[in-house]
Amino acid sequence: MNALQFACILSRVQKQLCKSIDSDIIKYMYDIYLIDYYDKYTLFELIDLFYSRYIPIQCDLNKKAIINLIKDKGVDIPDRHWYDKKGHTKWCQHTYGRGSHLYLNNIQQASYKNVICIKNVNADIEITKDDVFKIDNVYYEILAILNGKIFIYQTRETNLVDNIYIDIVDFIRMIDDNDATIIKNKIQYAVRI
Repeated sequence: MNALQFACILSRVQKQLCKSIDSDIIKYMYDIYLIDYYDKYTLFELIDLFYSRYIPIQCDLNKKAIINLIKDKGVDIPDRHWYDKKGHTKWCQHTYGRGSHLYLNNIQQASYKNVICIKNVNADIEITKDDVFKIDNVYYEILAILNGKIFIYQTRETNLVDNIYIDIVDFIRMIDDNDATIIKNKIQYAVRI
């Protein structure tokens, strides 16, 4: 609900209870409502809300930053009642192209283009090789996507941690459940100013 609807509901509640609430407190309550409401969306769903309404995202592609943008700029994003519970990103893996095999750190990798397609959004959002995510101050650069796993180069600030394999479902859950920022991805150029 938008700020006007929220104020009208609280006005009716005040009349019923014969009590008065200061307007600063009502604004604070609305801010808390917005943060709580939009926290149910995943990062990709929030990006899609802006993308599908042709609203540029003028902040980092980070869930907290986007929620603050909604709150601070008064962006009118309508409620979607079916998001009554916190969701998780739905995805599928696709392989495009044909070619010979090459080897990366002794792991056979086809020269096909492997992508993770985000499904529960309207925009075409894909996660591919060379994308970079910052999750809880750890940077993850995707080196390859193979057979339901992501091979990533993981760094903390400037110190190399390791090259690791992680299941795609675990990586997507990390993005959904932690403080995640999309540092490099093609959607960054489609949505941000």
